[in-house]
Amino acid sequence: MFKVQGFDDMGRTSALDAHPDIFGNQPPLHKLYTQVTLCYGLRDTSRNSDIVQRLSQSLEHLTSSFPWIAGQVIKVDNGVPKIRPLGRSPRFIVKDYRSNASIPSFDKLKEAHFPFSMLSESVVAPCPTLSHTVDGPVAVFLVQANFIDGGLLLTFNAAHDVMDLVGQGFLLSMLDKICNGVSISEEEEFIGNPQRETMLSRLDESYQPGPEIDPQRITPVDIQVTPEGLASENFQSPARSDWGYFLFSPSSLLDLKAHVSSTLPLGSFISTDDALTALVYARLTAARLYRLPPTSNIAIARAVDARRYLGLHANYPGLMHHMTYHTFPAKELPSLPLGDIALDFRRAVDPATSDVAFRTRALATTLDKAEDKSKFSFTACIDGSRDMMLSSWSKVDWYDLCFGLGLGKPEAVRRPYFQCNEGIIYFMPRRKDGEIVVGICARKEDWTD
Repeated sequence: MFKVQGFDDMGRTSALDAHPDIFGNQPPLHKLYTQVTLCYGLRDTSRNSDIVQRLSQSLEHLTSSFPWIAGQVIKVDNGVPKIRPLGRSPRFIVKDYRSNASIPSFDKLKEAHFPFSMLSESVVAPCPTLSHTVDGPVAVFLVQANFIDGGLLLTFNAAHDVMDLVGQGFLLSMLDKICNGVSISEEEEFIGNPQRETMLSRLDESYQPGPEIDPQRITPVDIQVTPEGLASENFQSPARSDWGYFLFSPSSLLDLKAHVSSTLPLGSFISTDDALTALVYARLTAARLYRLPPTSNIAIARAVDARRYLGLHANYPGLMHHMTYHTFPAKELPSLPLGDIALDFRRAVDPATSDVAFRTRALATTLDKAEDKSKFSFTACIDGSRDMMLSSWSKVDWYDLCFGLGLGKPEAVRRPYFQCNEGIIYFMPRRKDGEIVVGICARKEDWTD
């Protein structure tokens, strides 16, 4: 029978001394958090204390099944990260903003479609996305409940050197089960407590890093931390850059996919994500053309869940993503048929043609052997002033999460506003009716050109 660790006399998880996945060894990922906020309507304020109690108790129960979520990431010998004990359960913060006139009501948020400008991480999140200058323990998982006039904003922060969004999604689905009175199964406990250092097989001793590693190899002296690690020295975040959301209705997405598919060779397949990525890639490039050299090549690094290529469980809770890289000439990209671009994206992720498995193992093998792991990053080749980094959360099913609070399903799922990093793009989780909201960080002049 599978067993999990218990607690010591201090209320901390005992015998917790775990390795993150090999990709968590990249130093820039330390103190880097993935934030997500679920927005619920709440009219009956008499239930607030019950909501807090249910979430608090459920987080303790979740920790009994997955002790590592209450841990902290520390650096041991030679800067190697380890997950060590911190508390009895993840840190849970409660904020009451109902009497704060500077915080918009839920009705105003809903009317404005929950924009970045009304959801600042400094208000709704337990710690910043980029916490490199924040002192204190580096918690694996944190939660903040924000009560506002007419609503509840639940924000979950996950340490990016421990898990990616898929891993975070697994934890939230398990918390939802517990909150609804459903027990975690033995199989789910097994999946959620992996021996991370043995999950990804490396290439054999004869392997020598080749061009497959070049996009992840950092060469500049002057580098900058971003939500995917490190980017090149050319990566700039001008003060005039800003975040904005674009809402794509179900009908517009159907029309877009139909239009893009109509330009494909007979029998070809693309996903809605492929089509939407092609559109954003082409149109943002078009908006930037006025300031790009005519000979520029524009790259996009697209995050991809590597689990299915590596034979790992779909709910494996660690950090197991990679990127696919695509480049088109700036002067051609805006006028290319979107089908040509989308098909290039599709070939990179289609298991029949994809090299994601090989490249993921190659990077893991290279990191294993590297004395200085800070020289590698998923987005090292990206210059945010012209290129793009895209992470799609559209397949993460968070619009079903009610956490047994009696509030129904969330009205919206958003990433809160955080430090601007030009060229970063997020697709939010797909709503039940098919709507997808796209978050983009770009220069203010690019928004209007």
